[in-house]
Amino acid sequence: MSSQPVIDYLTKQLFIEKNLVTYRSLSRALTIHVNAAKNELAAYHASVPYQSQTSEATYLLCGEMISLRDIHKMWAWRLEPNTNWI
Repeated sequence: MSSQPVIDYLTKQLFIEKNLVTYRSLSRALTIHVNAAKNELAAYHASVPYQSQTSEATYLLCGEMISLRDIHKMWAWRLEPNTNWI
């Protein structure tokens, strides 16, 4: 469970001021390590459904998109038996 200062900060930012809160902004505001901020956000989000207020978590994934054909080529290459061992 999140500590009371974290709960107070998140409640104020999310529901009163309607601000977006990231692990970095939480880390900076409360001067805690970023991994601790991530854990606090996860704990807060897990406990919110039991309260009257709701929040949503959003995850952002970055990277290069590759086609299914390229994925198939990668796996086909890895699964082919190596004939150069002789």
